[in-house]
Amino acid sequence: MKISGISNIQSVMKAYNKTKMQTINKSYQKEDKIEISDAGKYYQIAMKAIKDIPDVRDEKVEKIKMQIESGNYTVDIENLAKAIINNKI
Repeated sequence: MKISGISNIQSVMKAYNKTKMQTINKSYQKEDKIEISDAGKYYQIAMKAIKDIPDVRDEKVEKIKMQIESGNYTVDIENLAKAIINNKI
């Protein structure tokens, strides 16, 4: 009987150790998770709603434009002054 050395055993041990290390690595791997709070969810909904609102209210602009062209546009000076004082304009 001829004994050819331990190279066959070493090959088997390498494969075993590789599998064992993969199993160990998998057990140490953690999944990344993200949880959004209720406030964050509401913030997302609000931001989406804001983005969906047009910057210019076309109907109002057109109405005022027509009033100016026809000479019927008037400004309530008291409301304008109050808005300026309250920094609303």
